[in-house]
Amino acid sequence: MVSGSGRRAVGRDVVEAAGVERGRDPRKYALVAFGGVALAVTKVIHEFGHGMSCKHFGGDVNEVGVLMIYYVLPALYCNVSDIYRIGRKRERLWVIGAGIYWQLALSAVAALVWLAATPFTLVADFMFLVFIGGTLNILFNCNPLIKLDGYYAF
Repeated sequence: MVSGSGRRAVGRDVVEAAGVERGRDPRKYALVAFGGVALAVTKVIHEFGHGMSCKHFGGDVNEVGVLMIYYVLPALYCNVSDIYRIGRKRERLWVIGAGIYWQLALSAVAALVWLAATPFTLVADFMFLVFIGGTLNILFNCNPLIKLDGYYAF
């Protein structure tokens, strides 16, 4: 029978062998940092999708920037109000849906890399974050009850 102190000693050896000191996993810090970078890159690609498609169909993009929602949440935006000068409704819908389209493409690539990567590695965890974050962001943006992409598409 192993006493309680014996179990702790074995547990400590396992933790030290894994390179984790008292519950502090350095991978978690890297994953949080990479998650922030992934979120920023995803948002930039989303907004550039709107801007580039607006330029493609003849509209002007005068500003791209960061705004604060309720003075707390930072959000990127791309002013594509020139889409109302575009005559065809189909082209206006392409401009509205371009951000979601590019975000979906990025999420699909992340899902494929996640499936191909070795499980429980930093690359696999990072790609899983990009995939899940992008997918949830697409669902959130498609909601027609909030003044985001889905509101303007419907």
